[in-house]
Amino acid sequence: MQYKFSPTLNAYATIARGFTPADEIEENFVVHPYRPEIATNYEMGLKSLLEHGVQLNAAIFYTNYADRLYLFQQLAEKQIIDLTTNVGPSKNYGVEFDVSAPLPDGFKVSAGMGYHSSGMGRGAKLHRSSDFSANQYQGPVRCNFAPAYTANTTLEWKHGFGGYELGWRATTSFVGRSYWDPQDAAYQRAYHLVNLSSWVERWHLETVGRLVHKS
Repeated sequence: MQYKFSPTLNAYATIARGFTPADEIEENFVVHPYRPEIATNYEMGLKSLLEHGVQLNAAIFYTNYADRLYLFQQLAEKQIIDLTTNVGPSKNYGVEFDVSAPLPDGFKVSAGMGYHSSGMGRGAKLHRSSDFSANQYQGPVRCNFAPAYTANTTLEWKHGFGGYELGWRATTSFVGRSYWDPQDAAYQRAYHLVNLSSWVERWHLETVGRLVHKS
């Protein structure tokens, strides 16, 4: 659903549902079934074009998973085996926004930020053994297979000169910690990227140079 407050301001709401179908799988010479994973997503947001060409967008979302599927590896008798199982329900929620504004002399600045959190409630079944027996977890666990937060800021410049378009862009991105398993045993540490690029364009030909730094 969408509602227009004015030609430059509207609000929207969406509901989406998807699933991974149930199946049977053979792992470690054992055939076992898994149930379908069902996800229901709710999102509400705002899109606007303000004075002086400033654009502002914002959104909140909530996703509810039933019978979430989890693929993991386990060491058994000096061999690494792949296992697939349902680990129970989980809930994801987050917020995000972005803003951009043109500046004098061909400059443009933009920034954005998002926050994401997810977890599995008390009673989630975390499979830890090769015979697929489930150990019931008696406390909340994170299930952040996505970064806890992201943020970015960009400064861009474009200028036409003698039939050429010259430009450069500097972007800094910040990516928060993300967990790779429900037990929070493995994770990707937070990091940030700096991306510097420049280009020259004439007609439909473009030459680009780029430098990326991660830390």
